[in-house]
Amino acid sequence: MKIGGFLKKSLIEYPGCISAVVFTIGCNFRCPFCHNPELVLQAEASFTEAEIFAYLDLNRKWLDALVISGGEPTLQPDLADFCLEIRKMGFPVKIETNGTRPEILSSLISEKLIQRIQMDIKTRLDQPEYSRITDAAIELDQIRKSIEIIKKSGLPFEFVTTTVPGIHNARDIAEIRRELSHDIPHRLQEFRPGKVLNEKLLLELGYVKEVIGKR
Repeated sequence: MKIGGFLKKSLIEYPGCISAVVFTIGCNFRCPFCHNPELVLQAEASFTEAEIFAYLDLNRKWLDALVISGGEPTLQPDLADFCLEIRKMGFPVKIETNGTRPEILSSLISEKLIQRIQMDIKTRLDQPEYSRITDAAIELDQIRKSIEIIKKSGLPFEFVTTTVPGIHNARDIAEIRRELSHDIPHRLQEFRPGKVLNEKLLLELGYVKEVIGKR
């Protein structure tokens, strides 16, 4: 896999576990509020799989799990092989995805290569709006398929939406929750200013930095 970042210890990414986090390179979205723009644009890997395996092996006593985030992990052609090696080491795996490749999710689940899932939902499930927010051509049916696959997976899961003042509103959140059904775990996380992928597009979408500063 192309690995652009590696967090050696996290207390929050895998609930109830001390986890390491691998960040893959590349994404098929161009969300202007992306807080990992270097992973979207980076071409060369910063870490090898061998380095990750060696660290996990050396720190078995202190780590409980591995999280694979991005970028978008399901774009990696050898994701399943990587997960298999991690599972052989005895670590449960959580994947964080944008849901655009349901066939990959389904395969990872059926092969028991992942034990927890987090899916980002960028905005309400409206075709023009989703494409506008992600600055990408979106097949919304694929997003919906991933949602259903995750809900029926039998694994612990969570849906997450990053809320950006001027871009998201109460209607967006209400429609997301209606689509998911209200008993489905859906967490809101507030966008925080800093490095972003496309500041110009943020402004075009209506984001005003001063709004965040007053919160």
